[in-house]
Amino acid sequence: MSWYKKAAQFWGKSGSGMLYVCLEDQTMLLVLRSNEVEDPGTWGIPGGAIVGTEGMHDSSEGENFDIETSRYSAELEAEEELGCRPQPIKELGTTNYRFGNFNYVTFVVAVSSKEKKRLQTCISLNWENDKWDWFPINRPPAGLHFGVEHTVTEHQLFQPQAEPTTKQDFTPTDENNQP
Repeated sequence: MSWYKKAAQFWGKSGSGMLYVCLEDQTMLLVLRSNEVEDPGTWGIPGGAIVGTEGMHDSSEGENFDIETSRYSAELEAEEELGCRPQPIKELGTTNYRFGNFNYVTFVVAVSSKEKKRLQTCISLNWENDKWDWFPINRPPAGLHFGVEHTVTEHQLFQPQAEPTTKQDFTPTDENNQP
């Protein structure tokens, strides 16, 4: 599985982030990580260490936090990195990436096309990311961050197809992988 992180160090003991998707046009918001952060040059999501766990840590030092603390931290990180806070309309699910004792929770949330349009004018990236863009859910860019690859492929929140051509190519699923 290509999404395994090769190093055993992470920024923070536990982390969380937000994967924003627009179901109306089947796109997801990704950010290109700067050279100032771990895994530079990869397409990731806004996110980071859970509040109070910042700093470099070995994967054996993880902590688990309740879902509300993880969500709160993910929302703060998104606002910090994007310069504005996206307004989701629905939470589609979560995934957990685990490496040793380190845990990263990704919240997959839907935004409306109206909100997507608003974001086009309000996003102002901080130093952690160099670029941002909306990508077709079934055709992510090359160079995905291992955590995003994990969320998109391993947990099958999205049903990727070889040649997506219509909006019907995206099938959100519940926690039992039922459409």
